[in-house]
Amino acid sequence: RHYFPNMLEDSIAQMPSMPLVEGALHQAGFAIEKTEAYEIRDDLQDLFLYAGKDRPELYLDAEVRQGISSFSNLANAAEVEGGLTELQRDLRSGKIEEVVARYRHDLGDYLFIVGVVPR
Repeated sequence: RHYFPNMLEDSIAQMPSMPLVEGALHQAGFAIEKTEAYEIRDDLQDLFLYAGKDRPELYLDAEVRQGISSFSNLANAAEVEGGLTELQRDLRSGKIEEVVARYRHDLGDYLFIVGVVPR
């Protein structure tokens, strides 16, 4: 959120809420059996939006950004340009460590939901 706040807000707004997912599963005849938090790993090969969480230098690569729908479809060019400039400056100065630390949490980055048909 630090470097591309509006783009990330727009990305978050697209994501369905847990009550909406639960309702859709229930309406389709499923019940949630369990959920599992997923933490982004450094060895990911599929470079989706949050893949650079611990490798923010990935976002400096135009090809990587082009493959991320939030950058391709939701981003404002001026915000991206400004965010990239600040990101590059923070990577050089080491301030990036402080920025990354500010957003650390233990809630998981994504959530897997297992739905089952009740018996």
